[in-house]
Amino acid sequence: MLTVQQDDSTEMLSRQQLPNQQSLKPGGEELDVWRRYLRSHAAITGELDAELIREHGLSLSEFEVLFLLSRAPKRQMRLVRLAEQSLVTRSGMTRLITRLENRGLVERVQCPSDRRGYNARVTDDGMERLKGALRTHLAGISRLFVDPLGDDLPAMAASLDRLPDSPDACDSGCAVDG
Repeated sequence: MLTVQQDDSTEMLSRQQLPNQQSLKPGGEELDVWRRYLRSHAAITGELDAELIREHGLSLSEFEVLFLLSRAPKRQMRLVRLAEQSLVTRSGMTRLITRLENRGLVERVQCPSDRRGYNARVTDDGMERLKGALRTHLAGISRLFVDPLGDDLPAMAASLDRLPDSPDACDSGCAVDG
């Protein structure tokens, strides 16, 4: 059983009852790298999100959905596929599409291959908003990720190639008719 001690209003697990930390894997240095990765990811995506909201009135998730739709055949995709391709849950995707639809940036159209389902299609207004936001987003990626990595970018790419990945937005899941 773990005990919790109060220390300067921060809860800490008592180390007395944890297993020998040297026997746990990943260990100290590996966990430190993992935590630094998570903090960096959160800081970068937080800044990208704030810039897009401030300059274009789009959250990072909304931008991502517009971007995915812009790359899909006929600028449309099944809602379930959008959720799979993005970092948004299915229920979150429904709410996100509703927000974008209310702003005239996407529209729901009946799926040609399944009359029970709907596709989201980016509108012309959505494409215009995306074009402006894309410049801001790419500049942010350069400033916050590419430039700081500099010559280490190829090594980062090689490292990421060894990690699990989600499918690319242009796989067969984008098909409008199938």
